[in-house]
Amino acid sequence: MKVRELLTPLKMDQLKRLCEIRGQSVIGKIAKLRERLARSYRGNVERVVQDLRREDLLVIGDRFDGQLKLRPGWRQLKVKQMRRAFTEATNENAQFSSQSLEESLTLYSSQFNGSSTIDYLNYKQLQKDVKGAKRVTVITAYYGTDMLEKLLNECRGEVRVVVNGLGGKRLLKQIEGLEDLTKKLRANAYKVKVKLGFSEGIFHPKLYLFEHPTNAAVWIGSANATAAALRGHNEEILIRISSIPESVAEYAAHVWEKAQPLDKDVVAPVNSLIAFFRTGRLYYKPYALLPKTINPFRKMISELPEDERRKISKFNFKFADSEGGIGAFNIGLMFEEHHREDKETTESRTGENGRVRFRPYAIETTYGYWVSEKFIDKVDKMLVKASRHKEGELKRFQEWLSQSEDNIVAIYREYLDVAINTLKDENVKYPSKYQYLFEDPEPSLKLIDKLTRLLTNKGQFRRYHLEFVSSELPEMWEDVSSWEAFEDSFFEWLAAMSSPSRQRRPKSAATILDAIDITWRGASAEDIRKELKRRLADRKEQWYYKVFLLED
Repeated sequence: MKVRELLTPLKMDQLKRLCEIRGQSVIGKIAKLRERLARSYRGNVERVVQDLRREDLLVIGDRFDGQLKLRPGWRQLKVKQMRRAFTEATNENAQFSSQSLEESLTLYSSQFNGSSTIDYLNYKQLQKDVKGAKRVTVITAYYGTDMLEKLLNECRGEVRVVVNGLGGKRLLKQIEGLEDLTKKLRANAYKVKVKLGFSEGIFHPKLYLFEHPTNAAVWIGSANATAAALRGHNEEILIRISSIPESVAEYAAHVWEKAQPLDKDVVAPVNSLIAFFRTGRLYYKPYALLPKTINPFRKMISELPEDERRKISKFNFKFADSEGGIGAFNIGLMFEEHHREDKETTESRTGENGRVRFRPYAIETTYGYWVSEKFIDKVDKMLVKASRHKEGELKRFQEWLSQSEDNIVAIYREYLDVAINTLKDENVKYPSKYQYLFEDPEPSLKLIDKLTRLLTNKGQFRRYHLEFVSSELPEMWEDVSSWEAFEDSFFEWLAAMSSPSRQRRPKSAATILDAIDITWRGASAEDIRKELKRRLADRKEQWYYKVFLLED
């Protein structure tokens, strides 16, 4: 028997009561209410029976007495016994059809929800199944602890969560965050346990299983337990199945048993190239150059004939850049001359000059410099030291700038005088409309104002003094072209570092090549790739932890 059939004998007030129980609108004609409820119950006749009162069951029993084949005396049973009898009778009379399959499945979409057969995907929809569940199992590749807490905080039963386990130093931070989540969920649920899933590639499933005392439902699709996925930002779908297949329960149990509990001593298996790359970190040179120059003559020079431009090559000024024509006025050169004596004294006293030997510990790839976790601490300390030095330089420049406005403007006027005298001496013919440029100090004042604003902005100031910024490796593995570009550049760089013409290999290259016993010169990128993959895949050797991470 189908849900729609079971609801057919019920009157308007009975259907409205069920709509209120299911959180559905009570507005509409009786056929609309029945359709709304049928979609809400998604083919789960057993759940309908549990929501019916005694008088509802009597109405339905009298209508379908012959079809349901209820045992004699069913009208005299207590309501719980009557519900059990109806559940058994409806299950015996259930028939598989394309319609019953349709009723057991509901598609949820975060973007496309204009259809009457597709519901809107939002974490609040899943929360309806959380309430009253005796056990909730969430298996998700990516997650946000805030979203998991929001999704599961109303569970009073058992909570089980399996998430994609990270590698390297990220794993320790991940465990701390998940342990904090566990404590928060335990405030409501009687039992909470979170585990880590590991895979040779990426642990990538998305499955939400809700077990209630009388039924179960599972949501499967593309949506991770993240705000982007469950708040409608991403294009995502989940399918809700109201009667779970045995295979789903079997898979969930398999994942749960295989996953590793949260433990400070947990070791992420590094047995594939993806797992190996994820243990490292990417470093980038921030594109943040402090604009210390200005050239008011560029447009004028671009309009001059070639023979006239050649005449200006004799322009020379102490605080201007060397370039074709009239070089840009450079405040930085002024500061360097003013600061040179103090800088030399500081470097000789402290031995610090801000230089950082970063590249020997990094592998150059198409997506930035990859640094193994073996060297991350060393590199970070090196960069912090260099950053402090550069920060001190910027603070000195900022202080000098605030005290030198009049001097900068005076030097800028000298720059303009040298420029106009060069044009006169070389008899350069230039448009008269640009005459004002040689008399206007305003560009220097604007440059001073711009530098002052940039240096007093905390965010900008930080960007200017950082030598490199770092990030975890982006999860590029599903994008084949991105993954191949990264991997190819990684091994091509290692091959270049093993070239016979190189007298000395960088530390990063030597560490990998020596650890996989590629000591000969001129190894190809493919040779190195194959040997590294072989070593990582050898579970008995546990190459990464027993060989690669050993101290030199």
